Amino acid sequence: MTYAEIATLARFLSRTTTSGVADASLWPMITETFRDFAVNVHGLPATDYIEVAARFFPRTHFGYHLEITGSTNNNVDKDIAATDSDADDQTGDQMATELQAQIRTAIGGTPDLTVTWVDFHFVVNAIDSTAIAITSPEDTTEDVYVDYTRELFGGEISGTTSATGTFPLGCTEIQTIPSDVITVNKVMWDTYSLEQVNDQAMFGLQESSGDPRYYKVRGSFLHLYPCPNQKKRLYVSSKRLPVFPAAPDGTTTITELPIAYHHAIAYGVSALLLEGAFEAYLARLQRVEYEKGIRNYTCAYNNATTDTKARSSNRLWYGVEA
Repeated sequence: MTYAEIATLARFLSRTTTSGVADASLWPMITETFRDFAVNVHGLPATDYIEVAARFFPRTHFGYHLEITGSTNNNVDKDIAATDSDADDQTGDQMATELQAQIRTAIGGTPDLTVTWVDFHFVVNAIDSTAIAITSPEDTTEDVYVDYTRELFGGEISGTTSATGTFPLGCTEIQTIPSDVITVNKVMWDTYSLEQVNDQAMFGLQESSGDPRYYKVRGSFLHLYPCPNQKKRLYVSSKRLPVFPAAPDGTTTITELPIAYHHAIAYGVSALLLEGAFEAYLARLQRVEYEKGIRNYTCAYNNATTDTKARSSNRLWYGVEA
């Protein structure tokens, strides 16, 4: 049903005329009633394919030691802070930009060293050096840096003109899901269903990486174990709030909700109109019909099944050699 059709039915049920409540006042009432309906049924079905991304949380007291020799512009032998300002939720590209800026500042002069983020690893390119090495901080005074080598480069690395890191420790453990998700029903990695666990100790700064087997939802974040170290399909089936129209008019339609339950929205709007006219008793009667629509939708959703084939296989926790 369109907003205009819902408005016509709501006016009929509440004995309201267009002169009593103009269309411009009804459109936001319909949207708010639809929002209320979506919340009361614990969200509407939705699916998302989340792109696996790395997340970094650098602090000014995190650091590493960098030594470069034989370069025209980039020789250095110093402990370097991972960042000049504490930051949260940095992408790989953002972290590479910050690392490059910090290293160039430490070198001084006119450095042309670059840091890039490629396929879950950092590459530090000293252009024309004869040796480059990234190790744990060497400062043994009181104000030492916390060793951040593994969280950036996967451990100590070295090379000649450049040094390529390995998978940064735990960088993909946390993935962001849409903030309007109310309930996560299923998570799949490629073709495998992941098992939900509530053991918080399993997550955090993980030593292992590979194809994840378990997940945990906390707020708007999806925690994976082990940390994925490559990009594959990360599928999330959930119930979430739909996208509500910013500037609805009479032609706006409610496509996210099956049409069989659009009448419930009209009953909810009519209850609001009656409450505004101080018809509390009649408003309660309309509210009963609105709540019946909520119960019918919830019952139909929980009893319906579209599973027409065997369940997808779950990934085994052990490997089998050929």
